[in-house]
Amino acid sequence: MALLVNPTNPALAEPQARLALAAAKTLGLELHVLTASAEGDFDVVFAKIVELRAGGLVIGSDTLYTNHNDQLAALSVHHAVPAIYERREFAAAGGLMGYGSDITEAYGLPGT
Repeated sequence: MALLVNPTNPALAEPQARLALAAAKTLGLELHVLTASAEGDFDVVFAKIVELRAGGLVIGSDTLYTNHNDQLAALSVHHAVPAIYERREFAAAGGLMGYGSDITEAYGLPGT
């Protein structure tokens, strides 16, 4: 398995990596923590995932990834890497699945 985090956002990347590594250890899985801090890093990350023969990818929470979910979904399809991300828009763009709430609905609730 692989986890993608943005090292320029340590407030999110560090706890995500720490928790995922602990969960992987509990489950007896090998987890590779990969980093991308710019759109130009995505091709390198997916080449590494293929090289590692990772069985799947969890994309950590980060605005960089949210802003490029179409590109990340396309790369996951192109490289045949099952990938999940927290936003449903990732799945709508062709990713395997999203595991978070609908952001439009979440922001709309406080206004009601």
